[in-house]
Amino acid sequence: MLQKLENAYLAILRFVTLLVAGALLIAAVVMAINSLRGGANEPEQAKLEPKVSAEQILQAISPEAPPNKDAAKKEPETADPLAHDYQRTAKAISRFIDKTHPGLGPLDQDSLLGALHSRSEALKKPEHAPAFVKGMADTMEKLFAAPAAAKAVKAQDPFDFINGALDHYTEQFENQADAIEVKNAERIANYQQEQADSAKNLYFAAACFGAFLLIVFQSIIIRIERNLRCLERLPKPAEEEKREGKNLSPAASQA
Repeated sequence: MLQKLENAYLAILRFVTLLVAGALLIAAVVMAINSLRGGANEPEQAKLEPKVSAEQILQAISPEAPPNKDAAKKEPETADPLAHDYQRTAKAISRFIDKTHPGLGPLDQDSLLGALHSRSEALKKPEHAPAFVKGMADTMEKLFAAPAAAKAVKAQDPFDFINGALDHYTEQFENQADAIEVKNAERIANYQQEQADSAKNLYFAAACFGAFLLIVFQSIIIRIERNLRCLERLPKPAEEEKREGKNLSPAASQA
């Protein structure tokens, strides 16, 4: 009866051991795969490319919407790698004044370039200056060459119109730059979270695999102990019984 109970207990233990070991092994494999997938590549940073159209600026600087005149004044740098883009903007403004108000020109190019420099130097982040200056040149060339701009400037002072256009472009650029900074920060935060999750999955996979090995090792020990117990209960061979009988016969004769 005791032997039957022991056999039933070992059978149940074997089943539970196989079930738990299999589950641990599957979990270890799945967690290891997830740890390799998560955060494999760093996120690509969004590039700052200003998207301010001439139509947006015309709508913003119409007579119904007075321009903002809070631009800071600073001395321009003597040497600037962006000089070509500054000159593009200055020439676009000069051509616009010559076309719409010939009596006000020609404009002083040094003062005009200094005003443009002051706008880029007043940015929240100096590293955005190259994108700002190039975008300003592209936008202002399109804006001041448009017939709609020549028509709109008749309703207000030409310099207010030009400053309003530059103010609106600067405001839109800063808003877009802030949005891209937030987007990049979210990407970095998500990447760092993925890296942390991958590390957790790897640790969990190692723990599951270690538990799997421990259960397998315990199962092997139980199997070995059970086999040794069965060997002890096996009947002795006939030759060994004969030897034991011979060893006992001299003792019996002496008795």
